[in-house]
Amino acid sequence: IDKGALPHNLDYEQLKTKFTDSISQELQVPIGHSDDIRSLFDGHLIQENRARFESGDWLKRR
Repeated sequence: IDKGALPHNLDYEQLKTKFTDSISQELQVPIGHSDDIRSLFDGHLIQENRARFESGDWLKRR
């Protein structure tokens, strides 16, 4: 969010906190730091796409 586009009297820190809290709840992703974020994503979908992009058919089309 561009701070310059917001009203000057808006508490940006409060907005930032509420915005990140709301987004994390909506997406069901915890707020925090992790060296490995793969557990936050659908592993089955990732494996399907990996297999698709490694397939001979896909490589021929590239």
